[in-house]
Amino acid sequence: STIINSSCSEVVSSSASKFFGLVSLSDASITFFLSVLLILGTIGYDPTFFIVLAGLSIPVVLYSIYSQAFTLKVWCPLCLGIAAILLLQLAPLLFDLNNLAFDTTYVIKGLLITSITYALWMFSKALIKKQTELEETKTDFYRFKRDEELFSSLLFKEYVTLEPELNSPYALVFGNPEAALTITSVTNPTCGFCSDA
Repeated sequence: STIINSSCSEVVSSSASKFFGLVSLSDASITFFLSVLLILGTIGYDPTFFIVLAGLSIPVVLYSIYSQAFTLKVWCPLCLGIAAILLLQLAPLLFDLNNLAFDTTYVIKGLLITSITYALWMFSKALIKKQTELEETKTDFYRFKRDEELFSSLLFKEYVTLEPELNSPYALVFGNPEAALTITSVTNPTCGFCSDA
């Protein structure tokens, strides 16, 4: 069958978009591009480091395209755009092959910046998710609170008269069982609030 579907959200949220079930493609992409910007802005450019980094991105690009084409059968334009950028950045780096020199200090600093960027992104992502869920809950609460029809029905509803027959051997009766006013309480001993009552 021809693959014509296009859905970024379906691709990004699928389990197939995670490396070994751990790191999602979206988290890896954000970490990669932020790290590159921070590395270039703080410790400068090192051709060897960036050629290795670009080379490591090739399996990621191939995995992304394979999972979209054969596993999910859905294309994500954003993912394809990221894949194209990763491949395009490799082309100019290939002209620097004559200037390769492994710099241990630069590599350590680069990996440290990448690790910190990933940790900060995951922390920020958790905060953003929590804030979004809070906003959705708040919206649902206000929608419920401002529902005039629901408010009116609760305000003017008639009280239900309930005369349960509690002839069960588990019923506990305190005081006069023939009193004019009785209070009936149904409790569950495994419920913390009920047991307190």
